[in-house]
Amino acid sequence: MRRFLLVCSLLAAAITAPAQLTFVFDYTYDTGSFFSGGNIGNRTYLEAAGTYLSNYISGTTLNAITPGGGNSWNADTFHPGTGDNQVLGNISIAANTILVFAGGYDLGGSTLGVGGGGGYGVTGTQPWLDAISYRGNGSFSMPWGGSIAFDSSGTSWHFDSDTSTTETFTGQSDFFSVAVHELMHLVGVGTNATWDSLISGTSPTSTFTGAASVAENGGVILLDPGEGHWVNGTMSTIAGTATPQETLMDPSIVIGTRKYLTDLDLAALQDLGYTVTAVPEPATIAALFGLAAMLSVIRRRRTS
Repeated sequence: MRRFLLVCSLLAAAITAPAQLTFVFDYTYDTGSFFSGGNIGNRTYLEAAGTYLSNYISGTTLNAITPGGGNSWNADTFHPGTGDNQVLGNISIAANTILVFAGGYDLGGSTLGVGGGGGYGVTGTQPWLDAISYRGNGSFSMPWGGSIAFDSSGTSWHFDSDTSTTETFTGQSDFFSVAVHELMHLVGVGTNATWDSLISGTSPTSTFTGAASVAENGGVILLDPGEGHWVNGTMSTIAGTATPQETLMDPSIVIGTRKYLTDLDLAALQDLGYTVTAVPEPATIAALFGLAAMLSVIRRRRTS
C-alpha cells in the first residue's frame, strides 16, 4: 500500500454558516494561479474545508487586532506562491476571524502542502502585545492568521464537491484532507507556543501532555520526531462517531483515501485553548457545494 507523509463563493442568501470563528481566505499572493484564473473554482473546495474546521471551533472568540496611536505591528508569513517571507505591514484583523493567505507552487520532492501561523513584530504597550499574541484568550497563543500552499507540480489532486462520501479516487491525493491538515497547523497544532509548552521529553521519544488529549487517548501521546504531529499511525475515532480512523494530524495519509478530524485531533485544539464543539452544525459543507454547482510525498507523503 502506497502512503504519503504530510509536511508541516458562491453562497446563497438562504445559507448562513453557523460558525462564529471564521477563516477569511486571501488570494492576493496566489501568483502561481492555483486558486486563480482557470483554477478559480478551487477556491470553493478550500473555503469549504475552512468551514468544516471552523464549525468545530465555532464557540471560540478572538479579539480584533486594530493598530492605532503608538501601537503598531508588522505581520509576516510565507508567500504562498513562492515560499519566500512576506511582510504584510500594519494590518487590521477583524474579531473572530483568522486571515489565510492561500496559493500554490512547486513544493518539490514529496510535499503535498505546507501551512502555518504567521509571525509578527510589535511596537507599543504590553497590553497591545498581549492583544496580538493571545487575542483575548488568556495565556493561550492564538493566530492572527498565516499561509497555506499546495503543490502545483507533480501532484494529481482529487477535488470533491461532497466530502461526506468516500468514493474511489485511486492514484490521487485528497485535497480536502490536506487542506484541513494544513489549516490545523495554521491554528497552532504542532506549530505554536502553547503546543510547544505541552511537549515533554526530547525527540524521538517526546510526548504531548495536554490534558484533553491525554484523557482522550488514555495516556500521553507519542509525537512524530519533528514534534509537529502525532506519531505516525496514531489511531482515534472520527469526531463524534465510534468509527476508527488514523488521526488527521499524524504525518501520513494513504494515497487515494480521505481523512476527517478525529476526537484526538479535536482534543488537541481544546488543549490549545479553542472552544470545541464535538458535533458541529450539520451539512454546511454539502450545502455550500450544492449551491456553488482541501502533505509531503515519500511514498508515504508528509504534511508540515
